[in-house]
Amino acid sequence: MMITDLTATKLANAAVAKLDAGSIVPASTGEIAALFAVALLETQFGSGWKGAGAGSHNQGAVQCGKGWTGARFVYTDTHPNADGTSTGYSACFRSYATDQDGWDDLARVLYLGRRIGVAAAARRGDWPAVSREMHATGYYEGFGATVEDRIANHARAMARGINRALAVLGSGSIDVPPPDTGLLTRVLEFGCVGDDVKAAQRELRLAADGIFGTVTRAATKAYQSHHGLVDDGRIGPMTWRVLTSDDYSPVAA
Repeated sequence: MMITDLTATKLANAAVAKLDAGSIVPASTGEIAALFAVALLETQFGSGWKGAGAGSHNQGAVQCGKGWTGARFVYTDTHPNADGTSTGYSACFRSYATDQDGWDDLARVLYLGRRIGVAAAARRGDWPAVSREMHATGYYEGFGATVEDRIANHARAMARGINRALAVLGSGSIDVPPPDTGLLTRVLEFGCVGDDVKAAQRELRLAADGIFGTVTRAATKAYQSHHGLVDDGRIGPMTWRVLTSDDYSPVAA
């Protein structure tokens, strides 16, 4: 079952409060909203995972990394070869016992260590700076012709989640920059790899691994069918324009 916005806000609040334990600064609205937005963007509050990732409670698509000793899962899909065959690929991601554990770890990854600048930007409600700091510290690569384009696209995607969190928290909304539909430089289809694929996966409410495999193709076809588009499983200009302009929720997460 997908986590609701109200529940997500409570989980984010608890996670940030743990980081601030003993501090004179309480959990801020900005920190809660940014954490909420990252979890929504990366994994749709964990429901974007399919296969082995389902039920992992991994909110931010956080990979294992060298120092991780906890539970894990291997996310597996396939990509095509030139001879018509397919090859499997896999990546290791963190798994957690509960939703709160997943939110707590995401808060640590997002706000501590080299990313203390992300927390500072979130506390003061400087949303472009949140995306800028996340990019500078390697949380995401983004897509676009320049670094500024990549940061701007991330900020646009984050703004949707920020507004949803602020609505629950009873705070005012922020402006969502309009999508730049000209940033799609190729048709995305089975076998494509890259940050533009990650962007499409996030819009499709999938965990973003950047490889257009069978899961992404099936999700694309479902999206196209839901929106009256040609359901060929390929993301061209028309599908991209619709995809980046709405708040799609899959019928079955």
